[in-house]
Amino acid sequence: MKLICDPVRGRSEPLLLLLLDSGYDFSQKILTPEDKLGDKLGDESDDNAEYLGPFGCLPVFEVEMGEGRKWVISEWGAIADYLGNGLGIRGIRVETPFAQARLDMIREASARFLDRLFHLTYQEDWLSPESLCKTREELVFPFLASLDRQIGTSFYPPLVYTAPQGMRGTTLTAAACFSAYAVSLIVELWPHSFGSGREGGLVRAGFTNCERIRDLVYSDPARKKICQWASSSARPGDWTLSPYATQADICHAAARDTGERQGTQ
Repeated sequence: MKLICDPVRGRSEPLLLLLLDSGYDFSQKILTPEDKLGDKLGDESDDNAEYLGPFGCLPVFEVEMGEGRKWVISEWGAIADYLGNGLGIRGIRVETPFAQARLDMIREASARFLDRLFHLTYQEDWLSPESLCKTREELVFPFLASLDRQIGTSFYPPLVYTAPQGMRGTTLTAAACFSAYAVSLIVELWPHSFGSGREGGLVRAGFTNCERIRDLVYSDPARKKICQWASSSARPGDWTLSPYATQADICHAAARDTGERQGTQ
């Protein structure tokens, strides 16, 4: 199995979470913008081109089928469906179509939020105090409020399953990975407006379920591979390919959020 992706967090991270948690072997190929020049994307007819997928976009997932054959999947929702169903613990299945639709609802809502946030990163002033305030009030708050309500204790089916120790396969659903990823980006950019901890942030703002799903995916000691990857240099710092969404840009905005919160205390 191979995941081909851009050298940024982007749309690859929730897919990597599923792969890392599964315990299955996989490889990752990172393509820089220079690698994608010319006809490398989307031209299946050119034997000399590096065919990456039916729609010429990343991420792309490849599965070797033997005898030189391989399956190729693009579009992160489709890849997430394949990984969630194909790499899950055996015997763990969503019981009803309605239950699956509930999970799909969480994943789709989180993906739509991420798409809107990533779109904003291509605006030069998206990290200005005025823009961030507007984004927080019009995009982030409504998303967190809805997500927190939907993944409360009454939510069915579970976003994260339990399984006997030693069994290979992911116990995470795609819904868990997409929603936890969305919350992690929010906390990264607004460390004190929405940061973790009971003195301020998600819990204080009333989004306890959002903090819980982020912790279950990124910080649970049982998910050693995810914990190690998330705290290592293997995890990209830049959010998107935009020149305005680098790790330095995010850190600067986060530091300003910290300073503003400290100044009001």
